[in-house]
Amino acid sequence: MDRQSEILGILIKEYFRITQDIQKIFDRIWKGTGFLLAVLSLLFGIGIKERICEVFLMAPISLCILVYYVIMHFELMITIGAYGAVIEERINDSLDSHVLIWESKLTTQLHHFRHSITTLLILLFLLSLFIVVYSHIHSYIQYPKLTLVNAVISFLAITYSIILIIKLKSLHPKTRQLIQRKMD
Repeated sequence: MDRQSEILGILIKEYFRITQDIQKIFDRIWKGTGFLLAVLSLLFGIGIKERICEVFLMAPISLCILVYYVIMHFELMITIGAYGAVIEERINDSLDSHVLIWESKLTTQLHHFRHSITTLLILLFLLSLFIVVYSHIHSYIQYPKLTLVNAVISFLAITYSIILIIKLKSLHPKTRQLIQRKMD
């Protein structure tokens, strides 16, 4: 086995590992988000029914954690996808053919960050904003100082979430360029 075949074999194994990692992250996003939304909905419903103000104080922070969970996993998935694009290009260069094209060719044309994902994040953000406002209205009477601190933290967290959503849109090309420079 010559050196070129050995390198190609290693690249193919790495590409296979990358695709499995992306699928695991994708599964983790949906399972984790579904579970956390179910728990938060249940707690929020109990808080409304039983008029438990402490639930309203914790709801905004919990939702911010959920938004960060989703955004950070998307960021990880996009970063690994950019690495996969570089590996695809290396495999294609080794074979002198465009055998693999998903990450290296198609995602740049698909804008990688699809409208459905953007819509999901915006809906999650709007839900968070609604619960933050609702929580502050209902818990201000019993905990005015704590509610104010929670409002400031929630505002900062939501603002940071918007910044992260905007940052995700340009992550794939920037990461891909960085990986290409480091591997050359």
